[in-house]
Amino acid sequence: MGKKAFTTHEAAEYCNVSPATIIRWIESGLLKSTKTAGGHRRIPKEELIRFWKEINSDKDDENLRVLVIDDERFIVDFFKESIEKIDPNIKVQGAYSGFEAGELVHLFKPHIVFLDLVMKGIDGFQVCKRLKESPETNGIKIVAITGYPSKHNIDKIKEYGAVEVLEKPIKMIDIRRILIDLLSPTQLWK
Repeated sequence: MGKKAFTTHEAAEYCNVSPATIIRWIESGLLKSTKTAGGHRRIPKEELIRFWKEINSDKDDENLRVLVIDDERFIVDFFKESIEKIDPNIKVQGAYSGFEAGELVHLFKPHIVFLDLVMKGIDGFQVCKRLKESPETNGIKIVAITGYPSKHNIDKIKEYGAVEVLEKPIKMIDIRRILIDLLSPTQLWK
């Protein structure tokens, strides 16, 4: 999912500047890029995110917030530990019940929710659908996590608004990939 590198025009669009500004940043050494065989510049996704965070750090020091909703504590703990290793500045909370999930969505105001689809007392599909239908929460990026990755479940949760589905068992590299894929420079730290 997602691009690994951006053209100067794409980077300019993400950063809301002109392509000439992107080229100046590259030539001055502020932004790293590579060149294709045809001489065209490409900016790696991770570099663009790093640079965008750096130039905007004085504008907004609010950290990214991630909520993990799963009734299995070891899953929530794994996500917390993994995300802390990936970036200790990301704030992570866990919810183990429908009540906690509802409360934290409104108090913690997460940017990303990792949502288990099948839990005791919680219908993950309906949680996703309601979050995406509400004007207050429809901007949250929802990543479904499931031990039951049938085509029906994947299609249904994506129809309800999930941007990605992770199959259990989850690996830290999957979490890292998701965080990088979901954080386009214009969406960082909103």
